[in-house]
Amino acid sequence: MTWSQTADKFARLKEQSSRLPHGQNARYVSGCRCDLCRRANRTQGAETRYPSNGHGHTVSTGRARRHILRLGEQGMGYLAVSMAAGVNKGIVWGIRQGQRLKARYGTVKAILDVDLGCARSGSRIPAGPAWAILDRMIADGYSRMQIARWLGSRAKNPAIQIPRDFCTAESMARVRKVKALLDAGKLERGKDSPLAPVKPRGIAPGAARMDLRGKYRSDAPRCACRKMTLKCAKVRAHHCEAAR
Repeated sequence: MTWSQTADKFARLKEQSSRLPHGQNARYVSGCRCDLCRRANRTQGAETRYPSNGHGHTVSTGRARRHILRLGEQGMGYLAVSMAAGVNKGIVWGIRQGQRLKARYGTVKAILDVDLGCARSGSRIPAGPAWAILDRMIADGYSRMQIARWLGSRAKNPAIQIPRDFCTAESMARVRKVKALLDAGKLERGKDSPLAPVKPRGIAPGAARMDLRGKYRSDAPRCACRKMTLKCAKVRAHHCEAAR
C-alpha cells in the first residue's frame, strides 16, 4: 500500500467517524472538540493506561510480601511460590526481601492466589489438618496399621510415619485422598490402598538399594578389632589388644 492509498484510507475513516453521534472517542479523533467528545477521549485514555481489571499498571507489593513470608513460616519457600504462581523466581525473591516495592497487578494477584495446596510434594507444611483427618478416622474405629496401609505403606508392620508438627505436601495429599476414597466407599478393611506405595527415603524410584559402605566412613585400613582406623592409632594410643 502506497502513501497516497494510506492517506486516502485514513481520510475515509475520519469522514465516517465525523458522522457518528457525539460522546464517542472516534468522533473526537475525527476533529470534534465538544464537551461530550472530550470526556469520551479522557475516559478512553484512562482505560487504556489503567484498565479497570488492573492488569495494565503497577501496584504495591506489600500484601504479596506478607503473603510470601506467611507461606514461608508454614514451610512453603519462595521457589515453590514462584513455581505455583508462574512468576520468575527473581521477582518473587525481590518482593520477599522488600527490594521490589512495585509489581504488575497480574504478578501480585498470581502470588496472592497461591496457598499451601499449591506446595510442591517435598515442601514441609503444618501437619495439623492432616492429623485432624487421621484422628477422626482413628475415632471412627480404624486402626493405625490399617490407615498406614491405606496411605501406601508396604512394610511388614505398617505405621503412620507422619510427624505431629510438620509433614510434606505429598503426605497431606495422600491423607486427603484416603479420606475421599473412604467417604466414597472404595476402601475396605484388610486390603491395601489403590495409592502408589510410599517411596523409600534416599532411594531413587526404580533404583536398587545402594551399598553405602565406605560412603560416610573413612576408607583407611582398620586394625584387627575393626573399631579404629590405623591413621587414628598414630595420633593416640590404641585401645585393642591386637595392636599391642
